[in-house]
Amino acid sequence: MKIKNIGYRVAFSFLICTLVSLLMSPVARADEEWAARMHRLAAAMTTLIPYVASDEKFEDPKNAAAIKAAVTDLAKETTSLKASLSAHGTQKSRNHDPLLASLATSFDDDVQTSLEVLGTGERSYAQHLLRNSVSYCTACHTRNESESKYQFPVFKSTLDGLGLYNRLQLLSAARQFNEALSDFEASIAPTGKTKPATSGAAEKSGPLEVERSSRLALSIAIRVENSEARALDLVSKIQKSKVISANFRKELESWKSALIATRTKDSGSKTPVQQLESARAMVDRAQKAAAATWSSGPEVSRVPDVEYLRASSMLHTFLEKPSTPLQEAEALYLLGRSYSELQSLGFWSPSDLYFESCVRKAPHTKIAQTCVQQYEDGVTLGYTGSSGVHVPAKIQANLKALRTLANPTTDPAKN
Repeated sequence: MKIKNIGYRVAFSFLICTLVSLLMSPVARADEEWAARMHRLAAAMTTLIPYVASDEKFEDPKNAAAIKAAVTDLAKETTSLKASLSAHGTQKSRNHDPLLASLATSFDDDVQTSLEVLGTGERSYAQHLLRNSVSYCTACHTRNESESKYQFPVFKSTLDGLGLYNRLQLLSAARQFNEALSDFEASIAPTGKTKPATSGAAEKSGPLEVERSSRLALSIAIRVENSEARALDLVSKIQKSKVISANFRKELESWKSALIATRTKDSGSKTPVQQLESARAMVDRAQKAAAATWSSGPEVSRVPDVEYLRASSMLHTFLEKPSTPLQEAEALYLLGRSYSELQSLGFWSPSDLYFESCVRKAPHTKIAQTCVQQYEDGVTLGYTGSSGVHVPAKIQANLKALRTLANPTTDPAKN
């Protein structure tokens, strides 16, 4: 009788879920489908990361079949994700940010390549690609405060054996931001001062990993949690670490000064237009501060990451709301300016993506002309080496098309 009752309850639950699904609006169903897709992707990444993070586990022949199966599952999900973003490009919540479609394409390319390479014996290259793939999730999920809405489970056993930065990156990719910061704080705490097993782990990681992890933790506190108070607390705790370098201590002072300076500015709720205005002011202040810093010598301080982080968070939030093409183009331009500086942190996509989208959003306008110049400057710098400038033909063709699109004299509406 108990089994029969359980069967009835399961059938009834299934019926309710089906009815709810049918009654939901298309947008609500799309959001549910998106959440389900993200959960499947998170599950595939969570299964794979413990192997990818450990050279010993990845190279062990006993794990070869499990790794291939996990990569195969991940490849199915990344291909599906890319197709979904293409098919549902009209959805407002994901339509206005060019980062997503670009990330999905690059994510899928890397995973598909790693799956092919696994069969050739080049396992180290496959491992390299799969390690980098985690950064796509991190980049997407740390865009702004709204990204903490959906959280995906990460089991403690998955984190065992991972280094400080890999743990922080995995938790961030799964949107477990509070857990990520708590784990980081425990890791940098002096041995014996806290109870968690990760206490004092940073001392064994070395300065480079601690500094890289510190920048990601501070970025989460500022961009995702939107909390200068927590970021300042993190700075104080990091400064007590015995393993960080003298240069990084100077950098932390720069973060601290910027956090104190911005703590009382641009606060409170804002309309979308006010958000855009605040972001514009932040980016302008940051560029002036950077110019002043470099005039005093590049060793004095780092570029003002805090202002770029806050501005980029505001701009991503702005792009989720209705606005005019010119306003969207300006937001994309400001994101490009921000990401051209934030690339040094190593978590986000190239700025040329936003400059190109700016041109396409508002063609034949003044902002489009500014954006195409920024795009050209970035491309030229990116393909300049000791032997000169070597811009691939495909990129040159795209640049030529963007110049035409930005030029007001080629506007068909005026000719």
